[in-house]
Amino acid sequence: MADRLRNKVAVITVGTSGIGEATAELFTQEGARVVICGRSEEKGKALADRLGENVRYIRADVALYLASEDGRFVNSHNLVIDGGRTRMFCEPDSA
Repeated sequence: MADRLRNKVAVITVGTSGIGEATAELFTQEGARVVICGRSEEKGKALADRLGENVRYIRADVALYLASEDGRFVNSHNLVIDGGRTRMFCEPDSA
């Protein structure tokens, strides 16, 4: 196991299958704590259980949240995988 993502938290949307699932697996192997978001509770819980104690599943459509007013809390420390496209949201951190 590598530690390139040790002490990092990844939030992966569309994370219950395909590229999102593979990304969750890789990030976990690299030492990240991972939050998987998706609409399939059965798949999400099964994946989180399989990947271990550093993975949590949340049933949600995060894309809707990020587009909302409440999405303003996203900062440069949040990495979001959405349908296979990696995006870093870079809003200035408030001091």
